[in-house]
Amino acid sequence: DIHLSSCPSHLCISSSYSFHLSLSHTRTHIHIYSMSRNAKQEKPSKKRKKQRDNPTTDTTEQQESKKRERKRQRRSNDESAMLQKRPLSFDHKYILAPMVGASELPFRLLCRKYGAQAAYTPMMSASQFATSSEYREQQFSTLSCDRPLVCHVSANDPEEFAAAARQARKLGADAIDLNLGCPQRTAFLGHFGSYLLDKKDRELIQNIIRTGVHKSKIPVCVKIRLLDTYQETKELVQQLHDAGASLIAIHARYRATWERKGPGARDGPAMLDQIAKLQNELPHVRIIANGNVITYDDVKQNLELTNADGIMSAEGLLDNPALFLGRYGSRDQRDRK
Repeated sequence: DIHLSSCPSHLCISSSYSFHLSLSHTRTHIHIYSMSRNAKQEKPSKKRKKQRDNPTTDTTEQQESKKRERKRQRRSNDESAMLQKRPLSFDHKYILAPMVGASELPFRLLCRKYGAQAAYTPMMSASQFATSSEYREQQFSTLSCDRPLVCHVSANDPEEFAAAARQARKLGADAIDLNLGCPQRTAFLGHFGSYLLDKKDRELIQNIIRTGVHKSKIPVCVKIRLLDTYQETKELVQQLHDAGASLIAIHARYRATWERKGPGARDGPAMLDQIAKLQNELPHVRIIANGNVITYDDVKQNLELTNADGIMSAEGLLDNPALFLGRYGSRDQRDRK
């Protein structure tokens, strides 16, 4: 209903809102007042005003509920990440293994020319690499065409490993690799390499990887040997992945002693069937197979058998730096290209 006042110079129209029209001789003024049906609005209390200004204000119970939900979501995301291969930005199917006195810059460039995609430096001391510029100049050299490059170091201290990783990144390396496979007497005396694979050092090596990942902006890789049983090796590989390792290269022979005797000696074929089983049961882990490669046919058979993400060769490339050339096709196919 609309009601008009009887005053000739003013009209008041009221319904859900009131409109005040003022008429004069010169012009018409229209004043619109928005108010409630009962005229004046109630002045909001301080509490209501605060809630209006901060519509997201929650009760303590609601805040706690949201915190629990965020924690649950983070746990879910972490678990999901653990079941995926960690990102790695460079090609890594055909790799030159780390070799002291062999995988230096000239040999890396030669192998790259004939098919190697990635290459590792010889093993260096993380402690000295992190702290001594003279040591870095003597032991590490590279060029822009020497990519992708993995800096391979020995370490038994998390902070020293992280510091070495930061230096490696500054010098142009694409990743850093922790040596957990060296069987030599120096590794025994210095407590590094395969001598860190005992259960008592498991938390240490996980901390080394975690610290390297968190305190440097460079992927962390690991090179290991097989443990005494398959289940022990599987547990180790999963733990290294969970700690943050982006790539795990496995020399498919048992841990060797510095005397070069026993089941870990170099004699005999590598046990590639264990790598195949690991790859099948841990498809979320990026695994590189190492062992039993002399010819390019061996390369193909190795990859087919293990279904690994890549293959690493040491002595095969020493004998033939063009070992991986076959990945470009036969000689006739290469000539046609």
